[in-house]
Amino acid sequence: MQKLSGRKSTSASINWRNKVDYSKPPPIIPSPPPPPPREGVRRWVFPATLVTTAVLTLYVYYNNQNDSYEYWNAMQSGEIANFDFDDDDDFEDEDED
Repeated sequence: MQKLSGRKSTSASINWRNKVDYSKPPPIIPSPPPPPPREGVRRWVFPATLVTTAVLTLYVYYNNQNDSYEYWNAMQSGEIANFDFDDDDDFEDEDED
């Protein structure tokens, strides 16, 4: 690339920036100050959302009344009759009217 341009490159690279000098560390830029605290209701919206989500999750986890195990045990033992809830042929009968 240097031969094509006819220029002698001293310390500039192809895109006109200085080459990286690894002998000196880069300057450290301090982080900006934190934002000011929110006032009023907006201050408590996010923490209240987190607490509400945690409480609802724990409530559902510990109070899960899953009756499907009892249903399938009763189904396998024969206490509940296995009904066919397939309604596909019902629609065919209605079209024949």
